[in-house]
Amino acid sequence: MQGQGKTGISDLALLVEAGQRRAKEELAPYDYILGLVRKRVARQINPAQLADPDDATREQVRNIAQEVIARYRRSAPIQGLPPLEAEEILSRLLSDILGFGPLDALLRDPSVEEIIINGTEGAFVIDEQGKRPVSLWVPPGG
Repeated sequence: MQGQGKTGISDLALLVEAGQRRAKEELAPYDYILGLVRKRVARQINPAQLADPDDATREQVRNIAQEVIARYRRSAPIQGLPPLEAEEILSRLLSDILGFGPLDALLRDPSVEEIIINGTEGAFVIDEQGKRPVSLWVPPGG
């Protein structure tokens, strides 16, 4: 059928979705995508599987996230939204949904012995270099 993409979504459906999104409260693109992925994950995956995800659950979440990102990228030009780097966004989504968000990289780093979160004042790690400040990306309101 003409006007339909790989997933069968027509150009008209993308335009309607774009109009609906404009009517909603303005969210940052990442927050909008994260919200859509979380809704789909909640509908399709048992919460117990998310508490201790196996490889199949991780792959299912990855597929959902990739589909949502692809839809955003197709509709972004219509809406005048900024383009997103799909791999960077995918990594952040998986970290936020299946991991510990901005702490994931530090938790995976074998040289980090301790992570210190000092309220809103910042974060520090203790590693072979001693105690040093680190930057954590934390979403607004998150």
